Amino acid sequence: MRTLILSDLHLGNGGPYDIFAGAAELPALLDSLTGTPTHVVLNGDSFDFLLNDDPLAVDPKRTLEQARALVNSAQTAPSLKALGRVLAAGGRATMVVGNHDLELALPDVQAVVRAALAQPAHVSSRLEFRDGTAPLQLDVGGARVLVTHGEHTDVANRIDYDALLSAERDSRFRYPPGSVLVKSLLNPLKHQHRMRYMDLLKPDFQGAVMVALGVKPDALKVLLTADDEVDALLSALDPEQLNAFESPGALGRARLKLCKAGFALYARLHRSVAGRTGTDYFALEPGKDELAESERLGRKFGPQAVVMGHTHAARWHQGNGRVFANTGTWISLLRLPSPDASDEDWGAYLAELQSNPALEPSRQKLARLEHRFTCVEVAPNASGATLRLAQWKDQGLHTLGSAELKAGS
Repeated sequence: MRTLILSDLHLGNGGPYDIFAGAAELPALLDSLTGTPTHVVLNGDSFDFLLNDDPLAVDPKRTLEQARALVNSAQTAPSLKALGRVLAAGGRATMVVGNHDLELALPDVQAVVRAALAQPAHVSSRLEFRDGTAPLQLDVGGARVLVTHGEHTDVANRIDYDALLSAERDSRFRYPPGSVLVKSLLNPLKHQHRMRYMDLLKPDFQGAVMVALGVKPDALKVLLTADDEVDALLSALDPEQLNAFESPGALGRARLKLCKAGFALYARLHRSVAGRTGTDYFALEPGKDELAESERLGRKFGPQAVVMGHTHAARWHQGNGRVFANTGTWISLLRLPSPDASDEDWGAYLAELQSNPALEPSRQKLARLEHRFTCVEVAPNASGATLRLAQWKDQGLHTLGSAELKAGS
């Protein structure tokens, strides 16, 4: 059976925090699979249970309400029904738990998702759920492919499955720090200051905080709770006086440097992941850390290919007898200027973010949203399987990287 692997869809509930961008494209992709039985693997963060104002705590009743809001969203429901049609055509599906949808480990939530497929029970049962305690190991045409979301290497987002799956979950489980930051920082900045771009500057938080302070200093009120600290910092930054990026004063220059430092930090963090500059977020070549983790998993489990997600950056690499791929994401992304760009270029870019924090399409000139809907396909052939990283566009899958995996190698 052919296998299609997608991750980081971040299907939302239709609210103001939604970041899923493939409402038309994902159902079309899934419907294109119904001609041949296909195993669809949704490799973590298929849903986003953090995109709401609810308290971040284990509450079965509230979690079920969140699940129903997600599956019934006008942006999400068509994709789930399309997945149901894949199953009805003889396919199967696997949903791997990720750090944004760890609630999928709960049986009651799983029942809500199965019901949203709009298929009879014997069809919807072909959807299985897997937690991330161990990677998913696939055999396609005799070729071995290892699939894991990837949060297991991320201290800020690692899930405590022992606590989550225990009978004492209510008292033992704590959400990872990354989830706490989304709730306590990113959501308020998006809601109170309309900074929609805050969680599109993936994958790190630190740069987004710096940018928030530079672009809109009164966002400090979200970060600090002591009124005297806020007043002192705001009086020093003087948002009214510093509204213009071209302010000739020392504070104006300092603010511009703060803005540049924020994005430059993002560039450095992206470079540590991608092995290139921050502007090369869309480069397919992975960084050293990604390749090192692929090698570690390869030595431990012996697959011919390792497929991951989590970072939102599509990746492709062949080397040392193994293929590494990252499936990328189905959310909007914001391309950053070069950290070497002039102060004038940075000032213009940041000024646009300041004047258009909600990223209204008609006002996007420099800070433009981009979408690249990518996935990994593994198709059996006479000698094993063909594995490829592909992008869905123009109603078809276009190959970005391809490799032949021999059966039994």
